[in-house]
Amino acid sequence: MLWTLQAAVTALCQDITSHGHTPGWNCSVHNRASRLLAWTAEFRLVREYVHYAVVSPVSPDRLSA
Repeated sequence: MLWTLQAAVTALCQDITSHGHTPGWNCSVHNRASRLLAWTAEFRLVREYVHYAVVSPVSPDRLSA
C-alpha cells in the first residue's frame, strides 16, 4: 500500500510543480507513517516545529512514536 500512496504523492507533486508551485509536507514529529511516506516520496526535513496544546494537553501515551 505504501507504494500506491507514494505513486499518488509523486503524481500530485508533479502536478503542483507543473503549475509553478513548490510542494511541501507537514506532519507531526510523532507521525511515523506520514514521515516515512514523505521521505519515500523524496521530501527532506527542513525544520521541525513544536506543537502546543491549550486546555486539552496531550496525554503521555500519545507521545510515543
